[in-house]
Amino acid sequence: MQKTLLFIVFTLSVIVTHAKSFNQLSSVDPIHLSYKSDTEGYKNIQLLCVNKNKMYDSIPVELKIEVAGEVMIDYFTLGSTFNENVKTLFLYEGDSVDVHLRVLTKDSIEIQEINGNIKLNDPMIIKSDGSPLYKTLIGGYWDVKQALMFHINNKDSMSYIAKFKVGFGLNYEFDKFYYSINVLSPDASFETIEGMLVINKGKYLNLKPTIRTLSQEIKIEKKGKYIIELIPFMNRQRVNGINSVEYWLSENKKN
Repeated sequence: MQKTLLFIVFTLSVIVTHAKSFNQLSSVDPIHLSYKSDTEGYKNIQLLCVNKNKMYDSIPVELKIEVAGEVMIDYFTLGSTFNENVKTLFLYEGDSVDVHLRVLTKDSIEIQEINGNIKLNDPMIIKSDGSPLYKTLIGGYWDVKQALMFHINNKDSMSYIAKFKVGFGLNYEFDKFYYSINVLSPDASFETIEGMLVINKGKYLNLKPTIRTLSQEIKIEKKGKYIIELIPFMNRQRVNGINSVEYWLSENKKN
């Protein structure tokens, strides 16, 4: 019965336009899926895999995604069964996507007795906690065309300090993070602050999730609404490996 159901799943997946079935995984010959978006919106990359290989019961893999000439890389491990949405992309009309899935090893190996399917589909729901203090970056990357803005309404005459935290995933591929903060005050005055955050001080990337606090403090002193925009300055449109940004307020006791 299980074999019949598995065959039906794979057969239906082949019918889907943006899907690729496979019966082996290689370190040198990746599974390749191409797609060109004709609309603007989100797409999930879904991976289904059944591994019956006795020698390789745990397989580290690399998912390489090229979107409009930019590259993002994610890592995960396949066990005996795997069925997950491994990445969520925001695509603009005309964006070209190339997906490559390969075994993550320096050796040249080919793993048989593994059946799978990788495809792009529309997400059923986009999770959001709705908090004005916390923003989750869907898909674990920051697209600079999607402005990340916070609105802070100072309703009294007290003075506050706003500070920000950025959550980085294990697939953040740089040892530093360059950014800009734009601040629009209630009196319409505008200020831009540039900064740099050291993510890794060692010789090699540590590939561990981490949350870091930006050194800049934004003074909230005037009564009214502040609009604060954060932008990464990393010489690319999509910065992979950033999961979240949040802020908090504390009383400015220096005044």
